[in-house]
Amino acid sequence: MKRIAWAITGAGHFLAECIDMMKGCGKVDLFLSEAAGEVLRMYGVESEIKKIGARVYQDTQSLASAPIVARFSLGVYSVLLVAPATSNTVAKFVCGISDNLISNLFAQAGKSRVPIIVLPTDVAENTTSPGPKGGQVRVYPRVIDLENVEKLRGFQGVTVVKDTQELKESLEICLSRQAAGKGSEGYPKERMPLATRAPSMRTTEVYLRANNSLCTGCRACLLACSLHLFRENNPKKAALTIVSHFPEPGYFEVRTCTQCGECAVVCPVDSIPLNDRGAYYIDMKRCIACLACVDACPEGVIFTHPDLAEPFECDLCGECVEYCGTGALWIG
Repeated sequence: MKRIAWAITGAGHFLAECIDMMKGCGKVDLFLSEAAGEVLRMYGVESEIKKIGARVYQDTQSLASAPIVARFSLGVYSVLLVAPATSNTVAKFVCGISDNLISNLFAQAGKSRVPIIVLPTDVAENTTSPGPKGGQVRVYPRVIDLENVEKLRGFQGVTVVKDTQELKESLEICLSRQAAGKGSEGYPKERMPLATRAPSMRTTEVYLRANNSLCTGCRACLLACSLHLFRENNPKKAALTIVSHFPEPGYFEVRTCTQCGECAVVCPVDSIPLNDRGAYYIDMKRCIACLACVDACPEGVIFTHPDLAEPFECDLCGECVEYCGTGALWIG
């Protein structure tokens, strides 16, 4: 299933409602403008963002070129939501300016024919908006702000909504159309991602294998892996995982990298070469942390961790095999 890209700009209007809606959207990557970070603190909703469990990307000077937007051409995202969108953000969209993270997202989503839904804060001649310290503030949008919203409505592939109810309805329609293979509103049915998938790059049948019937769930393999990769006793930094299936059917499932090469196929900067053991690995010096490999991995065994900017995967070192007490793991 593709992910949802959701951008928040520096507006308090609609902010709380958008955060509540986000909680029920599933796989969400959250992009924050510089002003959005300030507004989240002003309105005291930073803790609510953490509850969503989304990957969060904050606009910074080091992210000004926004290499992460390559995900749109790779087909990672089903839709881009910009909600709430300030008048400044809408003006940049209309004028074709792409000088920060959010405007880059909008431009690249459009170039990749990924549908876009925008919830502007300025949709009426006057409105009331919640203040950061409580109470309501009367706001009178300028004529140019309202004109820009109308111009944005004419953009191909862009849906402009007036409130969060319309936002929810438009998102549901967009996702249901895609699920039915009907394309997205504003784009033809035969639309294809600009970056098409190459064939599998599997080069070997040798990889880390597991016999689930022998696994006791002790997780010694996870500790051995994290010690090898990061010199830390931390199973959350291991490049394999154990899934518990209890009480029924009652077994531990070990998920490992099968060296299928799908990660190397989708990497936009070719940062996943083979090591001397014939295993794919992520070259941290070249990785741009777009996480396309994470979404492409069919086994779900390319991992991320809050302490690390880049993802990581199994390098076929064999440490986990050595420390498995039941012989559930082997390389072959």
